[in-house]
Amino acid sequence: MKIALLIYGEFREFDTVVKSWDFLKKYDCDIYISTWDYSFQENKNLGYRRERFITKEMIQEILPDAKIIVSKESDYFKDYHWEHDLKKRTPKVVFHWKNCIKMMKESGVKYDLMILNRTDNYTIFDIELNHLKEMSKKKDRLYGLDYIYLSNPNTYHLVDLILFGNYDTMYNMIDKCPPDLDGIHHEFSLHIISCNIFVDVVELGVGEVSVGVFRPNSLEIGEDININKVVQRHIIWEQTRLKE
Repeated sequence: MKIALLIYGEFREFDTVVKSWDFLKKYDCDIYISTWDYSFQENKNLGYRRERFITKEMIQEILPDAKIIVSKESDYFKDYHWEHDLKKRTPKVVFHWKNCIKMMKESGVKYDLMILNRTDNYTIFDIELNHLKEMSKKKDRLYGLDYIYLSNPNTYHLVDLILFGNYDTMYNMIDKCPPDLDGIHHEFSLHIISCNIFVDVVELGVGEVSVGVFRPNSLEIGEDININKVVQRHIIWEQTRLKE
């Protein structure tokens, strides 16, 4: 089974996070990456400021066979600094997705399954190949960490951290996604529903898919690192950052 792995977003701590991606050794994956040439993270309350300039060569040292696009954010978006406003951030996410499917289309390779994963996800993706093959045949759904649900009577919510599923279904979902999509949770949920697909989860006994968003304070964990500790550090990062 042939898998297309799409990696997107600000580089952040990808060179550390990718070490958790054991599934790269297990599955036959072609890798497509879209990121920015500049990565910035700051939490004044925790005393962190991480500024990095990213090049294609830097990423090739980590993943030599990956297809890569490194873009200058200010060439495409007026508000090119880090924004907490999802309406400003979401079109940037869609921009990276479309970069990745452009590279896939140019490759001419036919895939069975697509995985969409962020650069900052400490990731466990462990599904037996026979189960993954069956999941790849289902064209009416994607798989993620949770179902689309109503967070209040008028708002849908989707945990967008990682999504995967039938290649054609995933490709069409991204291809039809409006470039100016103004929300990664409610509006993206509506887009998925409009494509006549739904989001399913990995059944118990089939395997495990878990992610923890990795922030600079997780670098302190050291060799004892695990996904629970990464999640805990991310919560601390967000709670303290929002007090700035």
